[in-house]
Amino acid sequence: MKPTKRPPKELPLFWSRITKFPIQNLNKIYFKKNKVNSFRKNKGGNYNGVLRITVRNSTDTNRKVTGWIQGICKEFKV
Repeated sequence: MKPTKRPPKELPLFWSRITKFPIQNLNKIYFKKNKVNSFRKNKGGNYNGVLRITVRNSTDTNRKVTGWIQGICKEFKV
């Protein structure tokens, strides 16, 4: 996660509410060091970082997610 204006203790609670995962499962929080010049548009108080989900040893799940990503890219012409 990139640092936000929110206190770090609030971020797992935010992601737990959004994903409905227990807070205990959100145990590896990483804060990326800030660059001096950032051209991101999503800065400010409502930025909550990025959630990264890891699924171990699941080829089927990886294929499904890849299909979802391809479908989203096709739909939005990315």
